[in-house]
Amino acid sequence: MSIEVEKINYDQVSQILSSEESHFLDLKSINIKPAKLTRSISAFANASGGEVYIGIDETEIDGKNQRTWRGFADQENSVIVYIRHEPLASIESAIMEYLNDHENITNKIARRIASVDSESTIKAAFNRLREQGLIEIVPGTKTATSAWRKL
Repeated sequence: MSIEVEKINYDQVSQILSSEESHFLDLKSINIKPAKLTRSISAFANASGGEVYIGIDETEIDGKNQRTWRGFADQENSVIVYIRHEPLASIESAIMEYLNDHENITNKIARRIASVDSESTIKAAFNRLREQGLIEIVPGTKTATSAWRKL
């Protein structure tokens, strides 16, 4: 089996080293422990995808972080990981799918099945579904614990 080697030029190294880490970018030392690398890759796979660069050393000099590219001397020790994002079902789809098997749904249940923390985001999804004529509030539940059902 041949291993594809991707060489990067000085400009690409400079761009990587000056990049700010974010939800879509993580820079790791060549000495990263496998368990920590696994957590980083898993986090990207469970979110919107992203890039992980391994082989970046970071040291503090005069109160500022300095990064250097160490890379891998032996390509047999290196790995390329592509983390592709697979879009999740929309909140509305998750709600309607749940209602296919259940009589009603609450904001709390919808947040759990859609992996959303915000009550207002779920409320907005319920309202969009109501406007489309797909769901209605269960009579007698119009309070903080409102339940919704399919029409």
